[in-house]
Amino acid sequence: MKDFFKKIIPRKLWVFARTHRAWCIDFVINTGASVCRRSYQGFVVYYNRGNALIDRLRKEQYFEKELCECIINDLSNSENKVFLDIGANIGLMTLSMLSKLPQTTIHAFEPGPLQANFFEKTITENKLSNRVTLYRKALGESGGEAKFFVHNGADIAKDGFKNTGRGEAGHEITVAVDTLDSWWQTAGKPGVVAVKIDTEGAELFVLKGGTEFLSTIKPILYLEIEPSNLVAYPYTAADIIRFLDSIGYNVSTLDNVAVSTENIDEFTKQFDTYRAFPQIK
Repeated sequence: MKDFFKKIIPRKLWVFARTHRAWCIDFVINTGASVCRRSYQGFVVYYNRGNALIDRLRKEQYFEKELCECIINDLSNSENKVFLDIGANIGLMTLSMLSKLPQTTIHAFEPGPLQANFFEKTITENKLSNRVTLYRKALGESGGEAKFFVHNGADIAKDGFKNTGRGEAGHEITVAVDTLDSWWQTAGKPGVVAVKIDTEGAELFVLKGGTEFLSTIKPILYLEIEPSNLVAYPYTAADIIRFLDSIGYNVSTLDNVAVSTENIDEFTKQFDTYRAFPQIK
């Protein structure tokens, strides 16, 4: 059969198909579909056509590989494998955790309606509801409701409380907002090991809404600090480092280089994700 197709398909097209096998499979499976799907980390993930995160997978194969490996290592070293995926989007980070540590309990937060719809379908179709709880709400400094900016186009990776100007045109919707402290108390005060916070600039709001949770449980934190997002917010990268220090956390790069208020601006020229861990007294 392969020899037959090689005879009828032009050589350049055949070479392209072989070197871009994953992209070609996606194209064939999802042609004409509004809800697309593909295999990822042993699961089937659902997404919208043109999704920027899926486009990255066609080049990287493993979404945020270094970050995922760090979190998996933290969870592996703990008996209590509970992980918070804050800003979960379509669930790629969650799937990476479960692919390596299937007994992990994950609480995922995603206020974007389109992202949450796809993630919910992924959870259902892969029968993961016993491992993953999806909260269709944002986390912030206070509970209630808030304006949330969603982009009009296919790239739904940059939705957030503020329009950072990094994506296409969009519009505001209203979403439910909870705090980490309120969620933690309502959930029965689970012993969380690791928390990932990627909320397109709202990371400090999330942290400030969880001071009791953070000071009591002292989970390891992984958070995005991206200056191009922070321009839309009333604080800087140094303010995030300063707040973490005030609640007893040190900050480093993922490869364990110490980060401070003095050097964070230099680091943000190279990195956008950092590890925060409880200070040793």
